[in-house]
Amino acid sequence: MAAILGDVAPSTLLGSIQSILLLFSEESRTQSVLNWLVGSLNGRGWREVAIAAPCILVALSLVGFVGLVVPHGVRLLVGKTTDWCCPI
Repeated sequence: MAAILGDVAPSTLLGSIQSILLLFSEESRTQSVLNWLVGSLNGRGWREVAIAAPCILVALSLVGFVGLVVPHGVRLLVGKTTDWCCPI
């Protein structure tokens, strides 16, 4: 429980600082910062998308590998009992 609170508290603090900075900035700058935070591709061409596509595909394949293959490998190594990882 302390680890969860240790992660949530700094995130909340930094999020509130970000909100205060956005509140006191100019409207044009706020709009550009919000577009950057959301990850907008507005104003980008197919060239930029083509450059980013391989990185996105590699990231998705890594997520798929970790999410689908690794649990099966761990189960083969340690067995089917889950008492050691979920002591509830």
